[in-house]
Amino acid sequence: MTGSPASSAQASRETLLATLLQLEQRVRACSDEQALAFLMANDSHALAPYRQAVLWADAEGRGDGRIVALSGLAVPNRDAPFNVWLEELLQRHAATPAARTAGRLPPPAEAGDAAMWAEHLPAHAWWLPLPLPPGCAALVLLRDTPWQARETGLLALAADAYAHAWRALRGKRPDTAPQADAAPGET
Repeated sequence: MTGSPASSAQASRETLLATLLQLEQRVRACSDEQALAFLMANDSHALAPYRQAVLWADAEGRGDGRIVALSGLAVPNRDAPFNVWLEELLQRHAATPAARTAGRLPPPAEAGDAAMWAEHLPAHAWWLPLPLPPGCAALVLLRDTPWQARETGLLALAADAYAHAWRALRGKRPDTAPQADAAPGET
């Protein structure tokens, strides 16, 4: 005997809620910004599947945002041509007022950017802002299928927990953002 569609939907909601709570518990257990950045870029997948994730930050609000984490990589190479292009694209997007709220990240309008996007990135991107006064950050999730309201609602809750944890970890070491390109012992 199988359950009704209503009971199946209820079980699915309960599973997603449990997943969110477990993810928040793991966020609170992060001991430093780099561990948190890696978790954000890789483990958010449990809430809503995606092909790629990029954590971008301008933590001090100086207009010099950078890629902090990329899904699947322990440490992103800041000098890789794709990463340089993506960092610049996200910086331009962050400069628009609409980027301060969660929403679809539109494909770039410039021809060169559009060609790079089409070659390297899935069609659908979701921008999750992480307020880090005095600056900001965003987790950008990319996939081949459109984003659904249920998924983006859960991701917004996770983003709130991520930003809270990041601010708490920054409180331990003022004026820092996760250092994706720092050598051991550097800050």
